[in-house]
Amino acid sequence: MTGARASGGQRRVLANIGLMGAAQAATMLLNVVALVHIARTVGDTWFGVLQWGVAFSSYALIVAEWGMATLGVREVSRLDDAAAVHRYARAHLGLMMTLGALVIGLGLLIVPHVPLHAIGPVILVVYLLTIVPGAISLDWVGIGLERLGTVSAVKTLRSLLYALAVLLLLGPLGGVLGVTSAQWVPVMFLVAWLLAAAAMAWRVRGWLGGWVWPTVRAGAEWRRRLGATAPIGAGALTMRVLLNIDVMMLGILSLPAIVGQYAAAAKVVMVLVIAVEVVWKALLPRLSRAWQESPSRCRRRFSLYLGLVVLALVPLATGGVVLGPDLMDLLYGDRFAAAGRVCQVLAVSYVLLAVGQFFGNGLIATDRQRRYFPPLVAGAVVAVTLAAVLAPRQDAALVAWGMLAAHAVLLVVTGWVARDLLVRAVVRPVAVAIGAAAVMALIAGSLPDDW
Repeated sequence: MTGARASGGQRRVLANIGLMGAAQAATMLLNVVALVHIARTVGDTWFGVLQWGVAFSSYALIVAEWGMATLGVREVSRLDDAAAVHRYARAHLGLMMTLGALVIGLGLLIVPHVPLHAIGPVILVVYLLTIVPGAISLDWVGIGLERLGTVSAVKTLRSLLYALAVLLLLGPLGGVLGVTSAQWVPVMFLVAWLLAAAAMAWRVRGWLGGWVWPTVRAGAEWRRRLGATAPIGAGALTMRVLLNIDVMMLGILSLPAIVGQYAAAAKVVMVLVIAVEVVWKALLPRLSRAWQESPSRCRRRFSLYLGLVVLALVPLATGGVVLGPDLMDLLYGDRFAAAGRVCQVLAVSYVLLAVGQFFGNGLIATDRQRRYFPPLVAGAVVAVTLAAVLAPRQDAALVAWGMLAAHAVLLVVTGWVARDLLVRAVVRPVAVAIGAAAVMALIAGSLPDDW
């Protein structure tokens, strides 16, 4: 490719991970600062409504995207000509925008009938409209070309714009045009994402020699891409159940304030899962090509990366168990007292989820995405069942324990399905590390409330 793709070997992979990691650290810090400011400004009830709106829109975003970004990364990584990438990207963008428009139309019909609509209708609608920047964003092109520095910079820009808007404007804008502070939050997020998408489109133009304008030509190629993404999209939707069915069920079966207490902890601890997703973005194109060229080399690399991820996550889980209540008190004060116990449990739960998701992404990278779906379904069934049973008890920590059980099921089943990706040398240390995370969960449950 005429300079469009960054080149290099293993050192380049590590550099990409470093870039993505540094950008993600900055992004997570900005997001946490914005999150805490929002929670302190609007209180637990409105914060609960906002987080339920985020959870609701996440399902719409997944249906609209339907695995297209993952497929785009995988297929762009295998193209060697900038003109070919440009043609591919135009058709892909047209398909993604078409799906986005259909989901927005369907979502506008559903929104008036969902819980909490009476409290925050504007919030739900604006969060639904985040499908627009999600559909037009060309981050997947940059990832496929291994231009991770630019992708990282744009992602950080989005978080920076959002955080600055929240910190500087949330209070002053409260009541302007009859819009409450809470209702301004999704507007700020939408605008920040649109600006970041525009910046990414400008950079892609430079790599490919022209703007990527969508082409809308439904036909055999669209059917092929939709067929290829069917298991990825279904898997992503099922994975979303494992990520936030707890918040959804609490919003339906509990009080908004309980949702706010739970989400205050969940949104902070979620950085563990997000961190692994960011690392995976740097690994997907390289592992995808390695599987095509040499499956044995792909297995060695996958095992190495998995071992490093587990070794990094287990200490973070330990920190969450030990420092969870103090961290929640530091961030939110005494307004979110129930968040401490939730943080302890979810710190372990999300580590199990992240490792299970890493195994599943390995199946996607090796063109076996259909094998990822049954483990996701197994974990999702446990998550939905336990969340439905536990949410009416108005105890956020109980729901967190239900999610931990679901994440453990996902890890065990996915690890078994993807076991052929492991080389024997890493099986034992990875198993020991995961076992240690499970022990931490038991410790978290046995500690007194004031520990």
